[in-house]
Amino acid sequence: PILAEGIAGDTAVGHSLCMAQAVEALSAAAPDDGARIIRTVALELERIQNHVGDLGALSGDVAFLPPANYCGRMRGDFLNMSLLLCGNRFSKGLIRPGGVRFALDEAVRHLLIERISEIQPQVKHVIELLFGTSSVRSRFEECGVVSTADAGRLGLVGPAGRACGIDYDARRCFPTERYGRLDIPANAESTGDVYARAKVRADETLQSIELIRTLLGGPVETGCVGSAPGALAADALVVTLNEAWRGEVSHCVLTDAAGKMLRYKVKDPSFHNWNGLAMSLRDTGISDFPLNNKSYNLSYCGFDL
Repeated sequence: PILAEGIAGDTAVGHSLCMAQAVEALSAAAPDDGARIIRTVALELERIQNHVGDLGALSGDVAFLPPANYCGRMRGDFLNMSLLLCGNRFSKGLIRPGGVRFALDEAVRHLLIERISEIQPQVKHVIELLFGTSSVRSRFEECGVVSTADAGRLGLVGPAGRACGIDYDARRCFPTERYGRLDIPANAESTGDVYARAKVRADETLQSIELIRTLLGGPVETGCVGSAPGALAADALVVTLNEAWRGEVSHCVLTDAAGKMLRYKVKDPSFHNWNGLAMSLRDTGISDFPLNNKSYNLSYCGFDL
C-alpha cells in the first residue's frame, strides 16, 4: 500500500484505491459501505485539490494574479480537509485492502460539511472571475488545440480527453465504490484548447464539491481495517480502473500457481496524455509552452512506470 501511494505523489488516492481494489478482487477482503463512502470522498477531494491548483497556475501563467493567489489559498483549505479525514494532507495512509484505516466520526463529518459549504461560493466566485475576464479568454482560447479525432487516436483520458469532446469518465463508465449511486456529468467540451481543459477542471471542481456534500449527507459508519487481507487467488488476473484527477488509472495484477503476485503493471493517465501535450505544441510559439504545459499538468513519474 505504501508503494502504491508513492507511484505519483499527487495521485496517492487514485493509485492506492486501484491497488486496494485489486487485492480485494483476489482475496476475501471487502470494504463495507462506510469505507466506500470515505474512499469516494477522498478521491473527490484529491480531484478538487489538484484542479484548483491547476486553475491557479494557469492564472499565473497569463499574469492574472488575483485568481492565482485565491486558488493557492483554497487548495490549502482542501488539503486540510484531507488532513481532517486521515491525518495527512495527501490522504496517505487512508486506503488499505479491505477498507480504510480511519473512521469518520460525526464531529469530523459536520466540520467537513461546514468547511466545504463555506468555501463553495468562494470557488464559484474565483471561477467566474477567471473565465469572465476577456484578456484571460483571449490567451486560453484557440491555444494548443487538439482535435477530437487526434485525441481519440492518441487515447487521451481525463480532462485532457473530455476537453476534446471525448466524454469518457471511468466514474460513469466503470463505477466503483459509491459512484454507481451518484450522477456524474459527461463534462465534454469540444474546442480541445487551453480554455476547454481549464473549463473541464472548473466544472469538475464545482461538481465534486456537490458530490462530497451528497456523500456526507448522513452518518458514515465503518469498521477500520485492522489486519492484512487473506491469501490471494491462484492463477488469476485482475484489472482495476478508477478516474483519478488526471484521468483513468489502471492496475493489472497476475498471480502464479501459489497465489503470489507474478506481474504487477500500473498505467497512469500521463502515459496517454504526454502525446496530447506534444500535439498541442505543434505550430505554437514558445511563449505558449507554459500555458499548454500547465493545462495538462502531467506526471513525469506517472509516465515512466
